[in-house]
Amino acid sequence: MSKKLNIVIFSSVSPYEKSGILIYDMYNALRSQEHSVKIITKYFVASDDRNVISVFSKLSGIFDKFINRLYSVFSRKVNTDPDFYMFNLDEQREYVSSKRIFNTIEDRPDLIIYTFPQFFLNTKNLYEISKNYDVPIMIFPVDMAPMTGGCHYFWECNGYENSCGNCPGLYSNSQNDISYKNLSIKKNFVSKTNCCVIGNRWILDKVEKSALFQAKKRYEVNIVINENNFKDSNRELSREKLNIGKNRKIIFFGAVNLNEKRKGLLLLLESLSLMRADLSESEAKDVLVLLAGVNQDEILSSIPFEVVNLGYLDQVTLPMAFSAADVFASPSIEDAGPMMVTQALMSGTPVVAFKTGSAVDLISNGSTGYLVDLKDVQGFKIGLINALNNSKDEATEIARNCRATALKKSSYNAFTTQITDSYSDMVSA
Repeated sequence: MSKKLNIVIFSSVSPYEKSGILIYDMYNALRSQEHSVKIITKYFVASDDRNVISVFSKLSGIFDKFINRLYSVFSRKVNTDPDFYMFNLDEQREYVSSKRIFNTIEDRPDLIIYTFPQFFLNTKNLYEISKNYDVPIMIFPVDMAPMTGGCHYFWECNGYENSCGNCPGLYSNSQNDISYKNLSIKKNFVSKTNCCVIGNRWILDKVEKSALFQAKKRYEVNIVINENNFKDSNRELSREKLNIGKNRKIIFFGAVNLNEKRKGLLLLLESLSLMRADLSESEAKDVLVLLAGVNQDEILSSIPFEVVNLGYLDQVTLPMAFSAADVFASPSIEDAGPMMVTQALMSGTPVVAFKTGSAVDLISNGSTGYLVDLKDVQGFKIGLINALNNSKDEATEIARNCRATALKKSSYNAFTTQITDSYSDMVSA
């Protein structure tokens, strides 16, 4: 695409922290092709970059957070199932006025990308923004929230395909519950908004079935990863820098909370136990587990192999950990990503994962790792063992495949091409 676009990315999270790094990589990818890009966040973000703008100043943001706390204290409490992540249950509530958004945007954009929507813009805002600027909006879901009446993960529930209601996340037996009312409001505004949904094939399959977006266009756009930061580095050198054994067979995974069902850590621990039972004493001593995350004492005590807890990893040490590992384990069972799958492949490290999220697009058995049926701990164990037992030549070939796959799907150039091609199709309709 020869035309250089003026693009605004809306996000509720900082582009410099945790999963918000995805926003920063979107920004840099698009700018690398000379598009004009601005990131607009809800709350103040300390940045020297004039293209990173906050709707609220530091002081007004503090006041807004205070008001939100009062609202949560005095609003009616709703009993929810934590596995469904029912964070935003009031689609009528305006967290930011559209007028304030208009005052923040300096120049008319050609395209708006909206992601990480929690407590920021609702569907009414999106409709008003699209109408005011006569501009298409690309919605990039990082979970299922944009297509539901309240939950961020809906598991086996298919209420989002029709009207929600009788919501299991609300323990509800009423068709006319909060989820039904929220989805009804969303339907009204989404139907009038010039928007599409972008994402990986797994999320687009859900979107295609949704009552909200069945009539809207959908485009495959994958998570973007900085290929110059995550790269196929020298494995021995990475291990030396991390002060771990050069000749060990290394499994790497990131952990948050044993009780976070969708992340599947209990399934991974079961797979590791099955693996340990299949190995001799000497074989087990060759295996080393690298763990990323903080406050992981309960997890550490449950792993039947020697463990090195790397703690919190920043954007310098995380690529090093991927490069040091023979395989990355991703046990998520309800996840639009996770981003670490793509980061691992970009680093040349094969992945063993269950069939969810981006893994469905990226993993080819034996070539870039192993893709396993959901909750199949026996299959997950086999995938890990196979990945650890590759010969040096096989490992070299697999690393090459991993890197090539990630570059094709998720490099800066690939992402920008996916966005601009999608935009061209939208405006030509």
